[in-house]
Amino acid sequence: MARHRSPRQIAILLFPGVQSLDVTGPLEVFHGASQLTEARASGERGYEVCTFSGDGAPLRTSSGLTITPDGA
Repeated sequence: MARHRSPRQIAILLFPGVQSLDVTGPLEVFHGASQLTEARASGERGYEVCTFSGDGAPLRTSSGLTITPDGA
């Protein structure tokens, strides 16, 4: 019987002027790893990725992209 585990929690810290690639790159990698992990019959749940900033307010990256974090 497969044991269902909670997903590993990953936090990405955002700050004004962050490079968008430094946010989206890791987010995409953990999302892909989570899909592969969950596709196996091992009962593991992969990764849960959340973004945070100091005050939880939307902020602009160095290229002008506005990102709204999940929380503060």
